[in-house]
Amino acid sequence: MRLMFYRPSSTHFLPEAAIPFQTGVPVPSASSLKTLNAAHWLVGNPGNMIHRMAMVQTLEFDRHHSASLNLLKLARSLGVQEAARHVNDNFDAAMLTFSNIVNPTADEGELADVLEHVTIPIYAAGVGIQNAFEPDLKNLQPTVAKLFSVLNEKAKVFGVRGPKTKRWLNDAGIDAPTAIGCPSMFVYPRNIFALRPPQRMDRIMSAGHMGAVNLRPGGNGRGRKLIQGFQTGMTGQPELAYVFQGEARNYAAVEANRFAYNEATSKLDTPTIQTEIEKISGGLISPFSTFYSFNDVGSWRQACAGYDVFVGDRIHGAVAAMQAGIPALVIYHDDRVQELTSYHGIPRCSLDEFAQIGVQAAIKKYLTQEVFSEFRKRYVAVLRKFSATWVKNGLNLAISTEINDVLSRVEA
Repeated sequence: MRLMFYRPSSTHFLPEAAIPFQTGVPVPSASSLKTLNAAHWLVGNPGNMIHRMAMVQTLEFDRHHSASLNLLKLARSLGVQEAARHVNDNFDAAMLTFSNIVNPTADEGELADVLEHVTIPIYAAGVGIQNAFEPDLKNLQPTVAKLFSVLNEKAKVFGVRGPKTKRWLNDAGIDAPTAIGCPSMFVYPRNIFALRPPQRMDRIMSAGHMGAVNLRPGGNGRGRKLIQGFQTGMTGQPELAYVFQGEARNYAAVEANRFAYNEATSKLDTPTIQTEIEKISGGLISPFSTFYSFNDVGSWRQACAGYDVFVGDRIHGAVAAMQAGIPALVIYHDDRVQELTSYHGIPRCSLDEFAQIGVQAAIKKYLTQEVFSEFRKRYVAVLRKFSATWVKNGLNLAISTEINDVLSRVEA
């Protein structure tokens, strides 16, 4: 089966010309924040790489004749009907992955217009709500309202992240969605099923919101609360690392610094970033000694594997760690993260409580044997549903062997 995947899932620069057999090119080795930010323009928040790549990795299909396609650019270049013709002529099915597009500001451009003319099977996954608001399609951008109506009519699978999203869409008159979670939680089922409480807290990785808005002096933003949690009640001197997921674009003052970023190691220069954090926060001293920013999911997971535990305010930063077999505690602040963590049974702690009790106390409280025992039970249930949903609707899974291995351990 030849699959078309919607939107870039990596930071390979995609060529504009429609030449057969072309591929994108990777980021340059130049070490500046400007180069890093240009690469992230392709995927937006780098966390998008984790969930967009998930279905690409999970499904079994003809990889030599499949492609990740920037469908909106194609439609704007060739026109809606001609773009749809290219999709119909060159692929057997279309896989669309989304994130938190159930929110009043999301915009999906001409996507729904193209899908109206697509005749091959359409599948969708990952649709999620950002925060609660009145369930009415009129409260969405017209492009998203139309997209949901088209998917409701045409999609063989209309996968959403959890029951809150499903309920909102149902109340708005969209009855096709099924809650199957985030695909990123199923890419490496053996690693995730094997998660246990951390044996040490010597090396802790985190991620959050360290942009100017969330660090501003006198404020109570998410970045300031995260830093507070890594300072409150801290004993010993654990190595603390922080992963930027797009906030680096806020650091315009050092964007031209030729040595602010090391592309080979995916690390930002610590003194440069520490100074900038102190400047934009009005004197706040960051507790982190290492700063990462990733251009691909492989290096991200490999870096995670070198740490004992992840604790942070970024759901897909936590998922990257779990994919690598590293236990994670998700710090939540909005409905989007609460829905995802609740559906999958991922250990979680509110941002306010985290800031109050501190990271070490939070790990001891929430990453226990009992919590992980319940997590594994929940994981098996959602894994079964995720697998069955795709298989019964005509798609095979490349990870079926791994899934069967997990299920055999449960049955044994």
